[in-house]
Amino acid sequence: GSHREIEPHGAHSEDDFRVTLANTGSDDLTGSRVKQVEKYIDEDLVCVTYGDGLTDVDLHAELDFHLQHGRIGTVLGVHQPTRFGIFRLSDNGQVEDFSEKPQFSNEFINGGYFFFEKGFEKYIDSKDQSCIFEQAPLVSLSRAKELFVHRHEGFWQCMDTIREKQLLEKLYESRQAPWTAPLPR
Repeated sequence: GSHREIEPHGAHSEDDFRVTLANTGSDDLTGSRVKQVEKYIDEDLVCVTYGDGLTDVDLHAELDFHLQHGRIGTVLGVHQPTRFGIFRLSDNGQVEDFSEKPQFSNEFINGGYFFFEKGFEKYIDSKDQSCIFEQAPLVSLSRAKELFVHRHEGFWQCMDTIREKQLLEKLYESRQAPWTAPLPR
């Protein structure tokens, strides 16, 4: 729209950054949205996030990892939190072990925080509104051996449902939100 006023919230010490807001359309999917903002990217390093996940990851450590491996992309790998308890069963159906809401320690999922070198945009179809970033572009980067995962063992939670929103609000209100410093008293 025509609203051009920007209001910063809270103090910050950064002195050399720029934020660009771009309307990419309500019908376009993630890959198309990233491709549309390519024209605004004039840096060699690009940071991308979905904006629906909270984490206590050290982004400086992820960036250092990205710069060290020298490939096009890095994605944050997190353990998928489970909603339900898991049974380990014997052949006859007896419960041998039960774990309430375990985290799978051997599997990592896309945590939604990325670092890319300029040029990653060539992996995204420029004409496809339905391009899903997590599909063809990341698969192509992976097959080209240009995508690495920065493994994170700490807190991560997406907010895709009302239940997840309520969980995160409860953590924040209890002053136990791992993604932020303690609230002033």
